[in-house]
Amino acid sequence: MAALVGLAALTIAAPHALADPLPLRDGTTLDVDQVLAADDDLLHLQTATGQQRVPFAEVAPDALCALLRGRLDRPLAAQRISVARTCARHGAFAPARAELQLARAQSHSAADQARRVLAEVDRLEAAALLAQARASHAAGRSDPARAQLAHLIERFPDTPAADEARADLDAQGFGPDGVTQGRFVTLPGAWYGWETLIVDGASILTAPLIVGAGGYVFGAPIVHITHGNPGHAAASLGLRLVLPLGGGALAYTTTRSGYSTLTAFALGALTAMTLDSLLLAHDDDQRVFTDDPDSLLSRAPASPSGYLGRPVHVDLFARAGTRNHLAGLQFGYAVTPEVAIVPSLAAATGSRRRDYGPVAAGLGLQLRPAARVSSFTPTLGGTLEYEFAGRTDLNGSLGFEWQGRSRFRVGGAVAFGTSGATLALHLGHAY
Repeated sequence: MAALVGLAALTIAAPHALADPLPLRDGTTLDVDQVLAADDDLLHLQTATGQQRVPFAEVAPDALCALLRGRLDRPLAAQRISVARTCARHGAFAPARAELQLARAQSHSAADQARRVLAEVDRLEAAALLAQARASHAAGRSDPARAQLAHLIERFPDTPAADEARADLDAQGFGPDGVTQGRFVTLPGAWYGWETLIVDGASILTAPLIVGAGGYVFGAPIVHITHGNPGHAAASLGLRLVLPLGGGALAYTTTRSGYSTLTAFALGALTAMTLDSLLLAHDDDQRVFTDDPDSLLSRAPASPSGYLGRPVHVDLFARAGTRNHLAGLQFGYAVTPEVAIVPSLAAATGSRRRDYGPVAAGLGLQLRPAARVSSFTPTLGGTLEYEFAGRTDLNGSLGFEWQGRSRFRVGGAVAFGTSGATLALHLGHAY
């Protein structure tokens, strides 16, 4: 800011007289004999009682901007841009825009910087309009406040203040025009995971044939493309290649066993199919304005939880223990609000005993007491886990879960059992 004001200071470094009193923000005026200089957000003035320093913020915005603009002596475009930014930051938006237009016309090289500052002026003016509208609403002038919010949205639709204005109107039960009554609701994108599951099922049945492998790799991505989701198709293709090949490579390098390698490859492929169906096979959410949100939400497209009848979640987890470490995926299916079934697939690393294999599959039962503290839920669980080297472990755990409004989940647990003591952390998404 000091550098910007420094440019402005060059414009009125020489003393000069003012023909009229200087208007201040509080409605009063100040009789000034001379303006001596301007620097560091201060006007240095000579008055009848002596020298006086007045902050820019205390001067009426238009008067301050006129003072800075009127004393430019053959200004450079950069000086005009600096003065425009100073004017806008003190509430003189129209003069700031005029100065930016002059800067753009004066120098082609300064045009990009002028456009950036113009976007900043828009944001500042939108924020000022939002503050005025909220002040009107707080004073009980609801109709003028809604009109101001609608005007803000119309003039500056892409600013953060416009987003807040839409939220304010939505909270009052009105649309962006400030007149139409209703609310915005977010409709979840339709889930079409059953289509990818059908394709994957056909691929499994034809696995011995080349067409089966091609169906596994390219079938689901084609489904995503037909639904207009090329980004999901690319992610699907990546999952289907990385997980089985990565799992097989990890198993082979740690065991040199063909059985373990094939098992890890198959589990990686099954994990990719499951993740694809639950995480990727859905259209984008839509935000819709309606005067009957309950009816619209009741007709919302189905999600995985809609088909299964209960909430489901998918989590990535990592677990460090005294005997081995695991990292993988766990899936939760709520049988009741208090009881969930949690199957899991994981890769083992850092095993300290030879009877632990590179891949593990588990089946857990998790209890979630009805008593909750804020968004946190205590959990009590048990897990039966089989590692593909012939060992089965039984563990009990005590932990917590937290789920935010966006359905992002995070949790942790301490477990004890035949696999020793372990500390687990998981994060994921609920459906």
